[in-house]
Amino acid sequence: MRWPLRGEKGVTQRCWISDSGGQVYCVNVTATILEGDHIKFAIDVDDKLTSRPVLGELL
Repeated sequence: MRWPLRGEKGVTQRCWISDSGGQVYCVNVTATILEGDHIKFAIDVDDKLTSRPVLGELL
């Protein structure tokens, strides 16, 4: 099922991702192009965490 994508150009979200080895990175994701159902992002990795964050630490 496809969901319509909504957002605003320039909106930034901070989130955590992990690589295949389990290393966790803090990233900022910014919407750069919004065209219909297509969104392009700029991703900036700004932290490399030494341990996986606990859910309460993310909020």
